[in-house]
Amino acid sequence: MEYQTIAKEIIECLKRLKEQEQTLHAAAKERATTEAVYRRSLAVEIMKLKQMGIQTSIIRDVAHANLNDIIMDRELQDSLFTAKRESIRAIETEISAWQTIAKFYERDR
Repeated sequence: MEYQTIAKEIIECLKRLKEQEQTLHAAAKERATTEAVYRRSLAVEIMKLKQMGIQTSIIRDVAHANLNDIIMDRELQDSLFTAKRESIRAIETEISAWQTIAKFYERDR
């Protein structure tokens, strides 16, 4: 394997890493936005249910049931964020492996 090939692979990984980091920032923003929507909606729903006279012990469960779509969106955004973060870790591991190969290549030259 040529040293230029190793360097090219590292550069390609760094490009992918930069792209993933940019999408991670967008995912983090979307995750925070959906979390804020969920918390606001939950507070409003709880207040509505209290005004309706729903039993205090079940208000939280009823509120969560009524906000199922919002909760599902929140969970989806959280999962997407986690997946993007794991993708970055995988690319970092790949870069580390290429660096190790480069180190052994230079040593054996």
